Amino acid sequence: MKLNRIVIAAIAILLVVQSCGSKSEFQKVLDSPEEFHTREIELTGILIISIETSVIIMTTHSKADEAIWIEFSENWLGDYAFDQVRDHFIKIKGTFDKDSKGPEGEYAGTLKNAMIVAVGDVPPNEERLAALRLLRENNLELKKLHLDGFQLHFNCDSIPFLKKTTGDTTRIWTTSEESCYYMDNLKEDIKPLKKSIHPEKFGKTQYIDVNENGRVSLVTMHETTFVKRNDSLYHFNRFIKPKLIFHPGMFIDDRKSIKLEKKYNYKGDSIVLGRSWVDKGLKHYYIIVMNHEDNELTQYSFTFDENLRFIYWEDCKN
Repeated sequence: MKLNRIVIAAIAILLVVQSCGSKSEFQKVLDSPEEFHTREIELTGILIISIETSVIIMTTHSKADEAIWIEFSENWLGDYAFDQVRDHFIKIKGTFDKDSKGPEGEYAGTLKNAMIVAVGDVPPNEERLAALRLLRENNLELKKLHLDGFQLHFNCDSIPFLKKTTGDTTRIWTTSEESCYYMDNLKEDIKPLKKSIHPEKFGKTQYIDVNENGRVSLVTMHETTFVKRNDSLYHFNRFIKPKLIFHPGMFIDDRKSIKLEKKYNYKGDSIVLGRSWVDKGLKHYYIIVMNHEDNELTQYSFTFDENLRFIYWEDCKN
């Protein structure tokens, strides 16, 4: 088996956020998840221990458009004091079980009967530790997101988003605003950071992230709702009438884009086909919704399949 670097992170840290100038490159771990299904495997990587003890392992498979998500969660850390927070090399052994716990349409799996077989110290990043301690001294603890029935997923830059599907309605929470605070000025920035936190949102749709270099990010999420009506998908806003956003027929005869009439889409958005592919017998569409506001280009993107099922927020090929 070929094993490459794996990224392991406590959910509390929630790793990198793209708009603050950092990106996490996920590396392949298994060449073929099908081949290793039900087999015992061993994963080696770096564990980042924080206030929370749940651990999630995230990787990307080498084949385009497919990913392996392997989750290992156990409160094994015991009585680690906050000041002992540091990185560790870790080796986990277990039986790989290919299932459907990851993002829909992608490979996913868990390690059954997982056990930690080795842990070794990694020299700590002093800037990150200092940022964590400063946050704690000011009662700004890291909190993982309370799911409230939503599923936690990550895009290709390891930015979290939440998803929940009920009947013909899919709701997602994605990053809408982010404020970054750097270690050099963090002491002075604590006060404005506190003022930016909404107690009723914190831990639900707002969270603090600390990256490996000690940069602190306050991230706020917003909700997007999709509703299936007949054979089309609509972007729904409770205060504004729904707007048509996707139908597979938009891209017949090799059409790559379509500008929607305002009677179907009140903003007159242009829907651009970024790319399409077939996965497990279903055609997938990566679409970009484009428009102009105040003479500036606006765009956001999603992936759906031919059955109007939401697959992904943003693209996952870059």
